Amino acid sequence: MASDEAAQTPDPDYPRWLAGQQQSLEAALRDGARAEAAWSWARLLAFVLMAAVWYPFRNLPVVALPAVAIALALFVATIMLHRRVWLRREFFRSQLTIAKESAERAGGHVTIVRGGGRPMDVAFAGGTPPPILSPGRTWPLTEQERDDLDFYASPAGLFGLLNRASTRIGAARLRDDLENLRLEPARILARQQSVRWLATNHAQRHRLLAALEGVRRLDDSLAGFAEGVAKAEPILSTPLAWIVRIWTVAVIALTIFAIDR
Repeated sequence: MASDEAAQTPDPDYPRWLAGQQQSLEAALRDGARAEAAWSWARLLAFVLMAAVWYPFRNLPVVALPAVAIALALFVATIMLHRRVWLRREFFRSQLTIAKESAERAGGHVTIVRGGGRPMDVAFAGGTPPPILSPGRTWPLTEQERDDLDFYASPAGLFGLLNRASTRIGAARLRDDLENLRLEPARILARQQSVRWLATNHAQRHRLLAALEGVRRLDDSLAGFAEGVAKAEPILSTPLAWIVRIWTVAVIALTIFAIDR
């Protein structure tokens, strides 16, 4: 829910920092692509090596088995290192996505990058999302008050300017937070301090947004999961439930038996 434009006084150095961030991330992505290609070849060579060390000594198990084990360990290591490089490159890609979205807003441009309309509710068991942090005493705004404050105005209301949520659930959280004003001074000051920190620590804010950027591709799955949980019915007394229980106990017993053997 962090906003790149949360500070009351915009940082004049932010556009310059943002341009440099994009350049460094693009360079990191190019380097990452080369490293990923190199480790792909390394995986292939390690796989070929397993066959290469086995074939000449296939009739000598004493030699073949240790050689293949070493080659297999090398192959697994290349897979793990390749995945590490891939994950690092994916994080650079996410950071670049966030930087480009932020660049659309830098300089005071009235641009909506993640949607400005009022989000719909996401189905949850009980009808509302479970609480994460208690906001304390709040003042729920009426529809008329939301209209007066231009929360969801076109082309850009307050919600659209602040919204950087990665999922519909996150957008609904931001909506609820904006529409329920805090009344306790201590909580208001705590929120202001958090916003001030986010507004002045560009690198940390971007890394936080980038860490959540990948969740956007799971948005439909998360919403479907929440809806499924909301519609779920208990099966404690059905035959299927007893079959699952018996199967679970049998698997645990067989596992313990196999370990003891």
